[in-house]
Amino acid sequence: MKRIWVFLLLLVFAVLLSSCATSTVTSFKDKACGDSKYGNILVAVHSNNNLELRKLIEDKMVERLKKQHVSATQSYLAFPPTKDYSKSEIADVLRENNFDSMLTIEYSEVPQNLDYHPQQAYYINNTSKQKPNSSDNSNDSGLSGYGICRLVDLNIVKNVWMAESKVTIGGPLFNGNDEFADEATETICEKLVQDKMLK
Repeated sequence: MKRIWVFLLLLVFAVLLSSCATSTVTSFKDKACGDSKYGNILVAVHSNNNLELRKLIEDKMVERLKKQHVSATQSYLAFPPTKDYSKSEIADVLRENNFDSMLTIEYSEVPQNLDYHPQQAYYINNTSKQKPNSSDNSNDSGLSGYGICRLVDLNIVKNVWMAESKVTIGGPLFNGNDEFADEATETICEKLVQDKMLK
């Protein structure tokens, strides 16, 4: 009996320490695209000069799409950010790789008290309450994000699907951008599957 109580206490302790996440995705599919599905997707994140987070989200999104047996490529690999590209060079890369669509995710960092306005960007808000140089190591922190995702049919150059995503994640074991990107890309990929946009 004592072992059972010890196990239950350890279980409760683990739950209390773990991070928690809530996420919602609302999507719209253009009826004009009919039953079109996509199997070779270029994933592009607008990073507001945050290359680390751009790479992280693109990597995780590509990984999730490949698990759905869809070919996917990070935009930072197709278009290395070390150079500028002309319109003709962009068109050449798209044609050479035979991409049928591009999934875009837009975001930018904003102050905690700034309101979110739909149709603008993927807003990431650091909700950490810990002050600089504070000795408080409670790690009462998290991220909340609002985003606009679009799937563009590259054959007709038209948005065929879009989604608004909201993710809030935090807790004592919250580990920053990596965990946020995990949650955000999971919900977006699930919605693409649910809306039957993938081959």
